[in-house]
Amino acid sequence: MSRMERCFPQPTVTMITSTLDSTVHVKWTVSLILIVFAIHATASAAELSQATNGVYLAIGGDSGHARIEWDERLLFKVFPVTELAESERVALTYPNHVYGMQVRMRDSDGKEVKKTQLGEQAGSKADLLKKADFQQVVKEVGIWNMYAYGRPFRDESDMGGAQFLPKPSELFAMDVPGAYTMEIKVQMYRLNRSNWTRTVFEFPSVTVKVERPPGK
Repeated sequence: MSRMERCFPQPTVTMITSTLDSTVHVKWTVSLILIVFAIHATASAAELSQATNGVYLAIGGDSGHARIEWDERLLFKVFPVTELAESERVALTYPNHVYGMQVRMRDSDGKEVKKTQLGEQAGSKADLLKKADFQQVVKEVGIWNMYAYGRPFRDESDMGGAQFLPKPSELFAMDVPGAYTMEIKVQMYRLNRSNWTRTVFEFPSVTVKVERPPGK
């Protein structure tokens, strides 16, 4: 087997319901009912964001290969900039793709690729997150709690506990085989332990290579 999966209990789903438009409700619900696996990948199999708030993102494909295929799920995990003990862990909350993820894609000629209906939903409320009431967000779309601790990605290149995102082919109309460039921007809440409040922050965008092979 090229990769090994096992249950990984670190993150916890607080709520997995969604009130999206009924035409995409089923797809988003499937994306939100997430089974978390430990996926062993090499450092070359994920792209990293620049650091912010002491953490950064690693984004890759479900297969663990350096180039992501158009029909495989994306996944991301948050890592600390420096090694942290579990008692020092950074507590984060991802507010679902509607609020938490913005995406865009270009083909090999640099032309913008049209989003699918599901792709249009991603990030459709991203601008509202900073003003939104946290409890209302929980009630509306659900949240995903996660923690950043342990060693940085370059030292511990294990994507165990990563959260799955939709497939590129679910987000974009990748009608023609070829190479594509996908830009992903993620925002989430960070828990401030000093006063137990949550602050919204945005990771710098991450660019990944996606391919639709000939004949597919």
